Amino acid sequence: MKTLWALLLAFSMGSALARQGIPVVDFIDVPVSAATSKAVTVAQVRAAITAAALINKWDVEADGDALRLTLIENHFHTVVVKVSYSATTYSVVYVDSKEMDYLPPDRAFTRYSSPTMAQDAIAKQQEKFARYAESTKAVPRAGTLIHPFYEEWVIELLRGVRRQLIMAQ
Repeated sequence: MKTLWALLLAFSMGSALARQGIPVVDFIDVPVSAATSKAVTVAQVRAAITAAALINKWDVEADGDALRLTLIENHFHTVVVKVSYSATTYSVVYVDSKEMDYLPPDRAFTRYSSPTMAQDAIAKQQEKFARYAESTKAVPRAGTLIHPFYEEWVIELLRGVRRQLIMAQ
C-alpha cells in the first residue's frame, strides 16, 4: 500500500512540476536598426540570420524570399520557423513543431483551470520578453500554447541575429 501511495505521490508531483505551456509568439518586423545604426544590405541580413541559426544548431533552407529554420533538439523536439527579411527588418514566425506540446486556439486554454491562470502565464512571458530589444515586436498568437523551450530557442536565435548584425558593421 505504501508503494502505491509513493507512486501516486511521485506521479502527481511530476505532473505539477511539468512546465506549463506558454503562448506562441511571433516576432514581426524586428528593426535591423535595433542592432546596428549603419545601413546593411539584404545579403548582410540574410548572412546574419544564417550565421545565428547555424551557431544555435538550426538547419537552414531557402524558402522563396525567406529562410525556413528547423531545430531538432535531442533527436526528439522539433521546431520550424520561417524568417522573412529585408535590409531594414526581419520577422520570425512559428510554422510547426513536434513533441513540443503545441495546442491550437481551439484547445489551448483548456489546459489552464481558469482565465486568470492563462493571463498570469501571458504576463510572465511578457515580463521575460521585456529584457530583450526585440520584445516590442513580439506578437502572441491568440489562444495557442507551446512548451517554454520554444520561446528560449527563438530568443537565442534573435539574440544571435542581433550579435551577427553588430559584427556586420
